[in-house]
Amino acid sequence: MKTLTKALLLILVLGVGGLIVYRVARIIREKQARAAQAEIKEHAIAVTVETVTRGLIEETVTLTGEVAPRSRIDVVPKVSGQILRLFVAEGDVVKKGDTVIAEIDHEQVDMQVLQALASVEMAGAQVRQAKSNFENLDNDLKRMESLFAEGSVTQRQLDQARTAHIAAAAQKEVAEAQTKVAAAGLDQAKLLQKEHMVLAPIDGSVSRKYMETGDMAAPTRPVVSLDEAGSIKIVIHVPEQCVRLLEEKKTEALVTVGKGNPIPSVVDKVFPIVSPQSRTVEVELLFAPEKSAGNQPGAREPSESALAQASGLKPGAFVKVRLCLAGKAGALIAPWDALGRAGEEYHAFVVGKDGRVSKKAVKIGIVDGNKVEVLEGLNEGDRIVSSGTVVLRDGALVEVKKP
Repeated sequence: MKTLTKALLLILVLGVGGLIVYRVARIIREKQARAAQAEIKEHAIAVTVETVTRGLIEETVTLTGEVAPRSRIDVVPKVSGQILRLFVAEGDVVKKGDTVIAEIDHEQVDMQVLQALASVEMAGAQVRQAKSNFENLDNDLKRMESLFAEGSVTQRQLDQARTAHIAAAAQKEVAEAQTKVAAAGLDQAKLLQKEHMVLAPIDGSVSRKYMETGDMAAPTRPVVSLDEAGSIKIVIHVPEQCVRLLEEKKTEALVTVGKGNPIPSVVDKVFPIVSPQSRTVEVELLFAPEKSAGNQPGAREPSESALAQASGLKPGAFVKVRLCLAGKAGALIAPWDALGRAGEEYHAFVVGKDGRVSKKAVKIGIVDGNKVEVLEGLNEGDRIVSSGTVVLRDGALVEVKKP
């Protein structure tokens, strides 16, 4: 019996001792695991950083623009008739007052000119006859006055000579007036004849033909349209929410033609009507020939090569327009890629001197491509994480990689 009791006691002691050993071993393993995990957490995370700086930042919008002439006019004839010949084609260069655009049938007006010439000649002959008659009667009057003084003619005869003289003078005046009327008629006929030759009213180029040889021309129907030479504008359509930021003669833009260099321009006109279909407003840009006193810092001046490039643009061509809506010099600027976002709030991880990051709430302003204006939350010279932010947390240890 005693032997059994000792055996049970021994088994109990061994079981308790084994349990104690198991628990101690487990505690040791858990401590080692926590230590290993802590070591893993303290491992530095490789990141790249960029520095917060100050500089010029602009809020822009990129749009497609169309080249158009600053002045485009329709050429209409002043007379009606069949077009005998059209002398120009689309794209032809014309000179004001020199280039004949079209010739309109002028057979009838040619006859009117001939009739007017005949009237002028007839009026001239009548003037010559009236002058000759007046001179004869003037001499007769002088002779009659001498004879009356000698008593050789009566008072009645003298009065008759004076009456004839007055009538001849009146006839001469009528003939001279008829000459002027005939000359005016000739001038009018020649002017009408000239109007049957349609001349270019401006220097420029033919942008469109509305008629061909053989068509009937009329003062209500244009023959061609002309674009004014050496003067173009860029037409863009700006979203209505951006229009409030535009100022005529001040807001700047950069126009790019193909792969060429950007050409500075300025907003010249903002139309007051919003398109109900596109919800945009038509805006016209002009290339600035000299420095602009715009509302943006650092007004630009086009180079000679840029202006030469602009002068080579043809109406109807498409260009890319970068329109500057707002700008600020000396703004605090951070890279857009370095900012994280949660809903409507932004943040950045700033690297401290101890190699750990601190998460900072950031308030932003103007966004320009990969640049963003910082209004609050960061300081000039701060180094902020630009890549590797996904695995970061506040206070994490980081290792800055060379870019």
